[in-house]
Amino acid sequence: MRILHTADLHLGQVIYQNYERRDEHRHFFNQLARWCRTYQPDALLVSGDVFDIQQPSATSKEAFANQFMELHRQCPSMAMVITAGNHDSASRLQTEREVWQLANTHIIGTGPSIVAQEGWEEKFIIRLKTGYVVALPHMIGARREQLQALLDKVAQENDEGKPVVMMGHTAVAGLDAAGHDFEIGKLKTQALSEFGEGYDYLALGHIHKPQTIGHQEDCMKEEVSYPAPVVRYSGSA
Repeated sequence: MRILHTADLHLGQVIYQNYERRDEHRHFFNQLARWCRTYQPDALLVSGDVFDIQQPSATSKEAFANQFMELHRQCPSMAMVITAGNHDSASRLQTEREVWQLANTHIIGTGPSIVAQEGWEEKFIIRLKTGYVVALPHMIGARREQLQALLDKVAQENDEGKPVVMMGHTAVAGLDAAGHDFEIGKLKTQALSEFGEGYDYLALGHIHKPQTIGHQEDCMKEEVSYPAPVVRYSGSA
C-alpha cells in the first residue's frame, strides 16, 4: 500500500496581518501533483486543518476545490481522504461529502457520535484494493473504545492481512513541539494507547514539525525504514 501523507494546509492563512500565502500554497500543490504523477499512490491522506479558519473565504474554498480536483485529474485512481482539524468547521467541511465522492475523495468532518448507531463504523473506514484507511477528524477527549471498535471491525474482515492506516489530528505523548508558539494555556497530549491496537501507520496532523514518534532524530531524513506500527506527523504543508 502506497500513501502520500500531508496535513495542516491552512488554506487562506494570513500572516503578519497582510501577507496571504496563496503563492506558497500554489507551489505546494504543484509539488504534490508531481509526486502523485511520479509515485501513483493508492491514497493521499490529509490529516486535518485544511483551512485556517472555520469560515473560509470564497477564494479559499475555490482554491480547495480547484487544487484537489486537479490532483484527481492527475491521478484519478488515487483515493483522497480528507479529515477535519481543529481549525476547520467539521460540519461545513462535511456538507459536500457526497459530491466529493464522485471524485474518489472521502471527506470526514465530524467524529463518531457518543451514542453509537448500528453501522456507524462505515463512515470512518475506507476500503482500498491494497489496504484500509480508518479516517478520524479532530475530536476532543479520548475515544479509545470507539477507535478500537473501528480497528476490530477492520481486523474481522481483513483476512488477507492488508495494511491498515489510521488518521488523526491531535497531540500525542512524546512529540516534539518545537516551533509552536503556545501563548495561552498548554498543549494537552494523549497517550498513544488511546488509539487502540491494530494499525500499521498512524498518519497524524496538528503538530507542524515533521517527526516520527520515538525517532525524533530522523525527522528530516529522506529515506528511513521502521517496523510497524509507525506513528508519524507529516508536518505542515
